[in-house]
Amino acid sequence: MPFRPPPTPAGQPAGMPVGRPPGARPAWLAARQSAGLFAVVLAAAAIGVALSRTTGGIAALWLANGLTIAALLQGERAQWPALLAGGLAGILLADVAMGIGVPASLGYVASNGVEIVTAAALLRWRLGGAPDLTAPRNLAAFVLAGPLAAAAISAALTGALLAALPDAPGLPILGRWYVGHALGMAVMVPLGLMVLRREAVPLFATPLLARTLALLGGYAALLAVIFTQARLPLLFVPFPALLVVVAVLGAAGGTLAVLLTAGIALVGTLLDHGPLMLMPGATLPQRVGLLQLFIVMAAAMAFAVGAIVQERRRLTQMLVDQHARLAGSERLYRLLADHASDIISRIRLDGTRLYISPSVEEVLGWSVEEMMRPDWQKNVHPDDLERFTSVREALRNGAEQMRNTYRFRRKNGEWAWIEGRLSVVRGADGQPVESVGVLRDVTRQKETELALELAMMELAEQAATDGLTGLANRRRFDEALEREWRRAARAGETVALLMIDADHFKAFNDRHGHQAGDDCLRIIADCIAASIRRPHDLAARYGGEEFAVILPATVEAGAARIAGRICTAVSELNLAHAGAGAGHVTVSIGLACATPGSETTPAALLESADQALYAAKAGGRNRVEPGSAAPQRVVALSPAARRAAS
Repeated sequence: MPFRPPPTPAGQPAGMPVGRPPGARPAWLAARQSAGLFAVVLAAAAIGVALSRTTGGIAALWLANGLTIAALLQGERAQWPALLAGGLAGILLADVAMGIGVPASLGYVASNGVEIVTAAALLRWRLGGAPDLTAPRNLAAFVLAGPLAAAAISAALTGALLAALPDAPGLPILGRWYVGHALGMAVMVPLGLMVLRREAVPLFATPLLARTLALLGGYAALLAVIFTQARLPLLFVPFPALLVVVAVLGAAGGTLAVLLTAGIALVGTLLDHGPLMLMPGATLPQRVGLLQLFIVMAAAMAFAVGAIVQERRRLTQMLVDQHARLAGSERLYRLLADHASDIISRIRLDGTRLYISPSVEEVLGWSVEEMMRPDWQKNVHPDDLERFTSVREALRNGAEQMRNTYRFRRKNGEWAWIEGRLSVVRGADGQPVESVGVLRDVTRQKETELALELAMMELAEQAATDGLTGLANRRRFDEALEREWRRAARAGETVALLMIDADHFKAFNDRHGHQAGDDCLRIIADCIAASIRRPHDLAARYGGEEFAVILPATVEAGAARIAGRICTAVSELNLAHAGAGAGHVTVSIGLACATPGSETTPAALLESADQALYAAKAGGRNRVEPGSAAPQRVVALSPAARRAAS
């Protein structure tokens, strides 16, 4: 039986036995395959020797080597010794049986062995195990390594052998050796690989059997007509028909057609039929040489076109498979998107919506049809619309992913907070064409965040507010003074500071009690807050019965007007205070102004306003006393004066 390894499962290297690791093939199986190859090569070599006797001593088409090379390429490297032994044994036995002497037969076998090993080793090195000769690159490598290189080496060795024999033949004999071996290799290696891999089996399956038989039968009949007559020069008529066979049946059909071409043309020519008989005076070796050229052209045409057809079929199958994968991915995508709890959306970068998942109805109340309308963006909150459209513009300008949170109107009129994560989809030219978005309802999360922010703001406000008066506390005052001082330094402006103290407040507390004292401080704080009218002015409780007012971008005259307004407002309350000279509650105010510079600091401004306050108290209270942040303008009060003022 011919050498035929078991079919290779998908994903397993070619030539590897099914279910066994490399090197685990039993010895009896390798021996059986070697015996099968021996039988096939024996028959092929016998045909070759028989042909050589009719064509001047060299076979016009040497088949044995190509079959052995195909077996080596399809088998494992560990099988090569057994397979090579089987093939060479078949050649040796055929030579001896056909009457060639043993020494010459051994020489021929050596030349054939070198040819076989050289071609197989080069092809295995370049293309790996069981190469696909229908691929254009692999086919070119095969032609270079086999019919060109290995056959030339074999011819050179044979020439050296024949030169050592008496009556050595000349170069024409060696030329026919080379052509016959190269041609046989070109025909039989693809044919052998095709048979071993059962690539032609689909051509003879029931659906294609009639078409295959019709094409190959019609082509064989055409060849028979051409090579059974010697009246018309029809040598090149088979080529169009050969192309039709290859185009329809592919590389496998083309290989069978080349075998038919070689067989029928060779038999017809050797029987003195066919167009080559029209060459007057040509000898048989000359006609055989032209016949070899004819077969070479047919093989080159069939294999080249077969490789192109096979490559086109591969590409077509790749496109079909890719389309099937894309269709499967699309179905899977639709299945996942349709059943996702989040909203899945596809939107062109011009705003046209291509798809939205059914979960939109559960999340927002709108139906899929309503959300696919061109005016769906009208439900984006007006305050968020500009940011919403800027995200799509960013994707159009090259951003790969964007994240956006915005408000979208539910069908019941309520606003939902939506968090969208968008990814760009690019076309075949690399340009962005659409975006895929995953939209999630984060209303509860956003409401929690807003409530937390509000609570934090309230907490920060409380931390910076005096609990009794509602004015800013000392901490907030210190921070504001530093901040306004830096701002004034950048702008070159003046900062004014008022230090305010309730007159004789200790006596008020002693006479009316601490509760009444707290009420009095709150009333004074209200008067101070009502007297400052600019948003960036700040009134604070400095400590005890002392208050402070920061007046940014205010000169001394403006600060004096505000201080006077505060003094008047408190006095006009007429809150009874028997311990005060005026008979009611009053305040004293120290005023200081400064423009930040190298010689002035916030501490100097504060000290100046404080000294001005003591000066106001020393001067009779219920009055405003100006001061300065410049040390030379500060009137320092003695400790006795301070005690008297307080």
